[in-house]
Amino acid sequence: MQNTPNLNLKKPEGTDVVDIADLNGNADILDAEFHATTGHGHTGAAGDGPKIGASGLANGAATDVVIGNRTVVDTVAATAAADTPTNLWSKLAYMIKAITGKANWYTAPVASLETLSASKAPLASPALTGIPTAPTAAIVTNSQQIATTAFVKDNLSGALSVSSISSQYGFTSDTQSHAAGSWSSPLYMNFVRTNGVKVTDNYLQADSSGQIQHIRSTDGSRLLIESTTADLTYYVRSDGNDTNNGIANTVGAAFKTIQKAISMIPQVVNHVVTVNVAAGTYPETVSLDGFSGKGILFLNGDSVVSTSRQVVGIGIQNSTIYITVTGLSFNATTGAAMTITNSAYVVIDKINSTNANSQAGVWFQVGSKGLVANSIISNKTTAVVSADASVLCRDNTGVGNSTVYHSSDGGELTWSGTRPTGTYLESIVRGGRIIPVGGVINPWGDNTMAQRSHVRAFVPSSQSVSSGAWTKVVFGGVYADHRSEYNSSLARLTAKESGVYAVNVGVILDDMPSGSHCYILVRLSGVDCYTTKFGVATSTSFGLTLDKNFTLNAGEYLEFYVYQGTGVTKTIIADNNYTHFLATRIA
Repeated sequence: MQNTPNLNLKKPEGTDVVDIADLNGNADILDAEFHATTGHGHTGAAGDGPKIGASGLANGAATDVVIGNRTVVDTVAATAAADTPTNLWSKLAYMIKAITGKANWYTAPVASLETLSASKAPLASPALTGIPTAPTAAIVTNSQQIATTAFVKDNLSGALSVSSISSQYGFTSDTQSHAAGSWSSPLYMNFVRTNGVKVTDNYLQADSSGQIQHIRSTDGSRLLIESTTADLTYYVRSDGNDTNNGIANTVGAAFKTIQKAISMIPQVVNHVVTVNVAAGTYPETVSLDGFSGKGILFLNGDSVVSTSRQVVGIGIQNSTIYITVTGLSFNATTGAAMTITNSAYVVIDKINSTNANSQAGVWFQVGSKGLVANSIISNKTTAVVSADASVLCRDNTGVGNSTVYHSSDGGELTWSGTRPTGTYLESIVRGGRIIPVGGVINPWGDNTMAQRSHVRAFVPSSQSVSSGAWTKVVFGGVYADHRSEYNSSLARLTAKESGVYAVNVGVILDDMPSGSHCYILVRLSGVDCYTTKFGVATSTSFGLTLDKNFTLNAGEYLEFYVYQGTGVTKTIIADNNYTHFLATRIA
């Protein structure tokens, strides 16, 4: 008799006597083991069935009813990747709530991420709408930070008070008196930047009401806002020193350079400013740039034309005040002695510029206006230039110039009295004008032949003329064509402007027999308009001439033909003088 290993059931062998008691005992054991109504589990433990694997689970068996409801907690933050299903769902809910910004995870957001992405401004060149705002930077800021309207207003305002700057930007101030002999305004403020770095020896100069006039350093250099408060006079001497204050004509007070004196002048000139230059040599090219206001600036040298005050050159640009330069001598060998650019009115009086120079003596340009008077200008490519400017020249002298007066680009140069001498007295291009005071301008608005229509051409080589046919005369050589109206390939004059043209044509036919006839024909824009017949009295080379005025509209053209009926081919003789075509607009 054997027994089962788990329930110890009896297993009779073939030789054993079957005992009914053994069978009943087995039945009792089984009944006791499986009497529970709830069935048995599949936990794999003793007394239970084996665990049910994926292959043992019927498809669709894990339904919502089987799984049941689960409650997620959307306050659980994710700290690890692995977790129970409920915890994983809770962590996902927490992240959804964080993204939407709502009070719980199941409330829908106002807009989807896709919608928000499509409506956001790009980082590069955003087109903002409405009234975007930004922090307002301190008035001393110089960086790539955005400048608000408040920042711009603060920086551009000309009426900033010392107290407002001190309180708003953290400057420390104390009332000071400056060194004797400099500015007279009563209030200065030695200021410190907000980062604590002191700007050494810098002062805000303000008037008695606390309004800033400008900022200076003790060495006089300009820093921020400047305007004159009274008339100013500075002195320059070749034995002076630029560390001086420039307020007296002495070695110990005068400046050494003209540029130093100019640098002391506020950009806004509302008074009379005078710079007096003593006799001496000043090896500098002086720049006067960007002066504005309602005042006058005088740069004074000698009271007569002389060489006592030598300077290389002067440039005046972007200035709206009245500026006068008197009694200086220029020794520039390259570049113009004086160049005036985009400036309202500059008077140049009693200057001396006689060095040989491939440029101009005085050059006005870019809308500038001015006067050049009582001066000597010699040995220049051009004595005075007006390029897109308006200049009056009066009582000037000089010798050895290539061109005396030049006007271009719509500029105007008017002159009176004496003028320098040169190879060419006038040069005009691109719509310039040169007008003598009291002079007469011709009816169509120019005053020089170079601006009028004028063509002179000739036949450069012999040309055959068949008998019994009209042959165009090819005036292929061109001596003059002031306005580019003549086409030598087509032998055609095309009028650029409507007017009356005086035309003269000469043609020589070789070996014309006695008693023969020949003709000249003029065609206007391809249509015959004028013919002249000539009779040959004696066998010889015969000259045909035409001298007549033609009225042309702009765009119309003239061509010239000859005819001979001798029965044989004749030849137009090439001749620069007698075989020619001349045309000049006269009205």
